[in-house]
Amino acid sequence: MQVVKEPISTKGPRLSCELSIAGRYLVLVPFSSGVSISKRISSNDERKRLQRLIQSIKPENFGVIIRTVAEGKEVAELDKDLRNLVKTWEEGMTRLVTANPRDKVIGELNKASSLLRDVLNESFDNVLCDDKKIFEEVKSYIHTIAPEKEKIVKLYTGKLKLFEHYGVERQIKAAFWSNRKFAGWRLSDHRTHRSAHVIDVNSGNKSNREENQETTALSVNLEAVREVARQLRLRDMGGIVVIDFIDMRNLDNKKLISQKMKDEMESDRAKHTVLPLSKFGLMQITRERVRPQ
Repeated sequence: MQVVKEPISTKGPRLSCELSIAGRYLVLVPFSSGVSISKRISSNDERKRLQRLIQSIKPENFGVIIRTVAEGKEVAELDKDLRNLVKTWEEGMTRLVTANPRDKVIGELNKASSLLRDVLNESFDNVLCDDKKIFEEVKSYIHTIAPEKEKIVKLYTGKLKLFEHYGVERQIKAAFWSNRKFAGWRLSDHRTHRSAHVIDVNSGNKSNREENQETTALSVNLEAVREVARQLRLRDMGGIVVIDFIDMRNLDNKKLISQKMKDEMESDRAKHTVLPLSKFGLMQITRERVRPQ
């Protein structure tokens, strides 16, 4: 069996006998034969291309799930990823022969490498590590998945702590505030239940800056949309999220806020649903809870 979701609060871990191994572009599914494609790949031509391509290179008795990041990738990159996954499976099956009950046969990558597997792209200029062991592991992993990017992995030796030097420590502390004040407006997160959150948006001292109340409301709400989407990802908030935006009367403005929230949430890798604003100016979002926030 495989652990597919770690324990959260009073819920135990979720286990499955439908095994899968995640790679950079593909997910290998042993004891299956189908090829499925991420719903986020919307182009029909690209879906057909990937379907044909994977069908032609996948081994028998293995299914494959094509991840969103595989869009536009060449056959050589996908084939390399597939070979690495099959190799991981075969090595695990070799260990299985001598394994005892409850032994781990195949494990996830370390946290640093698994993060890079999911987020590494062409925009990365540097990957900094302040631990020699992690540095070697990350460098080795990137050499495997993207040799041309290996040179961006660097060992940090500065006097200040790495997180302090790059301002990450400050952002982490800020993420734990339940009451965030920004440029003239305030965002408050009132947790009503361990899987529900209510976010209240207020205009603060911005109320007199715009020409009328509707313009002020739209301006503040648009700014709040960007920050709410960021906070959901940053804090990994899941379950039901209700956002109380500043009231707007214009129907087009309400539609704009709903569309902007969908656009901002597009890059969120957790499964989510964004509902339109209600007549009371409330927006409901459901977001997958993968791990403790």
